[in-house]
Amino acid sequence: MKKYLQFSLIIILSFAFSLNSYAQPGITISTSNESCNQKCDGSATATVVIGVGPYINQWYDGSSNNFFTDTSSSPTSTATGLCADTYTCVVTDQGDGNQQGSNSGIVSGPAAIVLLSSQTVVTESNCNGSCDGRIKIFAIG
Repeated sequence: MKKYLQFSLIIILSFAFSLNSYAQPGITISTSNESCNQKCDGSATATVVIGVGPYINQWYDGSSNNFFTDTSSSPTSTATGLCADTYTCVVTDQGDGNQQGSNSGIVSGPAAIVLLSSQTVVTESNCNGSCDGRIKIFAIG
């Protein structure tokens, strides 16, 4: 009788890997307008809605001047004391390769008051030294 020897070879291949692909940060901007023309009391708040913290938030005005860098690592950053202008927040997160995202918001202000000199009415006083003269000034804004 012939005897056969049986061998079993089991090879288990196991691969474990992960691919992390991070998108650039997603940012929302909300603004509060100036209360008076050129009072510069407006504000803008950037909130990171997609990203990997901690964050660095850099604020730029409409002339692309960097006026404020927030390194608090918070997903929310507020710039205050703003005049009417467009403001951009660039957020750098700590995801894949320090991704950057940006968004802009507009701080508005009321129109300046304009005096209409062509419609100014002056009424002279009745007598020298009398205080009964009047000036009516018309303005818009």
